[in-house]
Amino acid sequence: MTTTNVGYWSELAEIHSRGDSYPVRQVIDGGSTLRSVERDLLGDPAGRRLFHAHCHIGLDTVSLARLGFTVTGADYSPAAVHHARRIAAEAGVQNCEFVVADSSEPAAAELAGAFDVYYASYGVLVWVPDTNVWFRAAATHLRPGGELVLVDEHPYAATFEGGVASEQPPVSAPYWQSEGPYTTRNGTSYSGDPDVIAHDVQVKWPHALGEILTGAQRSGLRITGLQEYPYSHYRSVPEMTEGTDGYHHHPRWSASVPFLFSLTLRPWHSGGPARSWWSARCRRWRRYGRCAASRAWRSRSTHRANGRRGCC
Repeated sequence: MTTTNVGYWSELAEIHSRGDSYPVRQVIDGGSTLRSVERDLLGDPAGRRLFHAHCHIGLDTVSLARLGFTVTGADYSPAAVHHARRIAAEAGVQNCEFVVADSSEPAAAELAGAFDVYYASYGVLVWVPDTNVWFRAAATHLRPGGELVLVDEHPYAATFEGGVASEQPPVSAPYWQSEGPYTTRNGTSYSGDPDVIAHDVQVKWPHALGEILTGAQRSGLRITGLQEYPYSHYRSVPEMTEGTDGYHHHPRWSASVPFLFSLTLRPWHSGGPARSWWSARCRRWRRYGRCAASRAWRSRSTHRANGRRGCC
C-alpha cells in the first residue's frame, strides 16, 4: 500500500459511486456485476463464507451476497468502504459487511481462519508490492479446507499500452519484478468519467506469471487450477469490442494473447492450518515444528539418531 495509491482509489470511489459509469443503480435495484468466469470458479455459495479483497465500492460484493455467500468486503480506501456500505444498505442486502484493510496484512484476529473462500478479481496484483506477502496474508483468512480464488489481468497483457492501436501487442510496461515498481499518470478515471483526479500518479508493480505461482506455492497453499483466457474484463486496447458475454474481445489476437488468468488454491492439509511450502511437505512437522533440511531446528544427524533416514 502507498499513500499515493490510497489517495487515487479514494478519489475514484467518490467518482464511481455516483453511478455515471459504474452500474451502481442497477446493483441497488437487484442486478449483478459477476461474470461467468468467477461464477464458475466460485461454485455453490450455500452455507459458505467469503472474504472479498480489493472490493472497491462493493458492487461485486453485493452481487456475491445476492448469489448466496455470506461476504466480508475489504479495501484499503476508507472512502471506498464508506460507499460500499451505503450501496449495500440501499440494496437491502443483509449478508455482507465491509472493513478497511490492507490485503498485504494478515487477517485481523476476528477474521483469521474464518472463511471458506478468499476471493479477489480484476486489477489486483499490479497494486501489490510483493506477491509472496500477499498470498501468505490471504492464507491467514482461510479455514481448513478453504479455497483462494483469484481472477486477474494476465501479467503479459498488463504490459500493453492501452491507448495504442497496432498490429502487434504494444508493450509499454515491464513484465519482470526486477524492473519495477513503475509509475503511470492518469488525470481521469479508467471508467470514462470526466472528473479531473488530483492523485494523478499511480505506483504499480509488475509480477511475472512464474513469480505469482511461486508466491502462491510458498504461502502454504497448493495450486488446484490455473486457466488463461483470450479476452479481457475491460477495453485494454482500442480494437477490442464488448461481446454478449460481458468480456472484451480482440479481432485478431484471441489465438495468441492471454488477457486474463485465474488461479485457485487450497491449503496443503485440509485438516489443519495453512503452513509454509516446505513444512507442508515435511512428514515430521508435528514432531519437530519445522523441516530438518532448513538446518534451523535439528540437524540431519539428529534425525538419524532418532532412527529416521535423511529428510522429507
